[in-house]
Amino acid sequence: MPSARRWTRLPASSYEVAGEGPRRAFLDGIAPLDAVHYLTETRARLLFQFARRDEFIQPWDAELAQLATRERAPLVQWYDCDHWMNDEAVGARGDWLLREL
Repeated sequence: MPSARRWTRLPASSYEVAGEGPRRAFLDGIAPLDAVHYLTETRARLLFQFARRDEFIQPWDAELAQLATRERAPLVQWYDCDHWMNDEAVGARGDWLLREL
């Protein structure tokens, strides 16, 4: 769940080619949708899985998610992989879902 500010550091893409004005408008438009704004409102148990070599989610974004839910004591797991996770993370997620649902 990358924050909107994270998208400002991605390599050149279609919205960056459009110029700073449209890019800024896009970032401002999606900022209210950032999941960190809603984490405190959910009553569900939470599992956060983060990748140490994530191309999109920076450690401070992961920390923001954890801070937003610290009173709820989410389960936090870190994996030595990229954003798309690995078999270990996928298996752990499935196990967690089976226990929680």
